[in-house]
Amino acid sequence: MYRTAISTLACVIPLFGCSGGSDDGPETFSMEGQITAEDGQQADVAIRKAFGFATNGSGLVYFASNEEATCANVLELLETDEAHNPDRVLLAGHCNLVYKFKFEGEPTFDDLTFTEEDTFSSIWSVSCGMGEGAWEYANNDGDKDYFYTGSWWQGSPIVYSSTVSGTGDNMRITATLGPYAGHYIYEGLDEVSGTGLVSGDVEIQRCTGLAQTALFPF
Repeated sequence: MYRTAISTLACVIPLFGCSGGSDDGPETFSMEGQITAEDGQQADVAIRKAFGFATNGSGLVYFASNEEATCANVLELLETDEAHNPDRVLLAGHCNLVYKFKFEGEPTFDDLTFTEEDTFSSIWSVSCGMGEGAWEYANNDGDKDYFYTGSWWQGSPIVYSSTVSGTGDNMRITATLGPYAGHYIYEGLDEVSGTGLVSGDVEIQRCTGLAQTALFPF
């Protein structure tokens, strides 16, 4: 079950532009794959939109599988403290990703590359609405909000490689992720690992408001 008023990264820190389909063939994605939790539940990564900004030594990128996602409604999702239906950003049966990184000097990147060993300068978070589900408004022990009716899994890759190129105004990220450590964050603290290769080359849309969110400082 997923509570929308809690930030997508709230439990993880302790832890892309896209080409659409056509009548001539299936839709393609700038970043894609599938994550399978150890209990067998699955969710797709099919990134259709990505929003990011980099300044003052920090960068933040939000990757959305929902084609309706915009910079504005991503900011609303990350910042709201009130009941909020996230269905224009989060997509049932799919994963969204968040990437944070640090850099020195001006936000101009010439193949700035990170791996899982760069624990103090690079963090990936993966949040997945596993299987079938929907966001329904409910009163859960006095907590009135929209909740995901399926299982909400959240984690981070144990192994990854990511490269940032371009500038703070025109970033591009190439990445390969997997496998993963994680858990069902609203169903207890037991670790539930995940497998599945996720990879892609993503052109990032500028979203300056990310610099004002609580997630931006590293």
